[in-house]
Amino acid sequence: MKLLRVRRHGRWRNVEIATLEDFQSLVGLHQSGAETVFQALANNSRPDLDDAPLDLFEHGDSDLRHDIALAMQRRQPIGKKAKFAPAMIKWLLTHPDPDFRWAAACFLTFSWDRRAARPLMRVVGNQDECVKVRGQAAEVRFWSLFALGKSRSRKGLRAVRSLLSDHTVCPGWWKINEEALDAEGWILGRPTPDRDCVSVGESHCPPS
Repeated sequence: MKLLRVRRHGRWRNVEIATLEDFQSLVGLHQSGAETVFQALANNSRPDLDDAPLDLFEHGDSDLRHDIALAMQRRQPIGKKAKFAPAMIKWLLTHPDPDFRWAAACFLTFSWDRRAARPLMRVVGNQDECVKVRGQAAEVRFWSLFALGKSRSRKGLRAVRSLLSDHTVCPGWWKINEEALDAEGWILGRPTPDRDCVSVGESHCPPS
């Protein structure tokens, strides 16, 4: 539970925040899902609600974080994303709960914030991190390879080939080295195979 100081009816009040319903009431979106409430909070121009999106992400339950993370995967517009990056990076690297780290990785992967690149790569290279979190962080490499391959520019070959030994699985797709092979094939005009998507499930993360 958290006390959030908000301005209501011209007066400042301390409001207890513990559930999704509490956050819904702040933006008048009753019966709305976590991702919708998060976006409304993020896009709100009220200064007293500046920290509310991070409060929802941090203090809500894992289902709320999961919904917010999926909203980011669907590339739904999230306002003021840049201001959330420092907290998300800290949680990605230090939070004890792997599902929390996974949700932070989802957010950062699609935040397109340059500050997130190095921490995400650090997670990808951490062999002690669970597969689910590493796989989510690996999406940065995966989609970079896709973009390089589709550009069909030979200038990208060196970067593409540097990832031919990366066997990290990108959740919902396939291994990074397989995408590198495809990107190399597109650039060189070589046929590429059809691939089966790989699912990285919840079970890959041990309980904290």
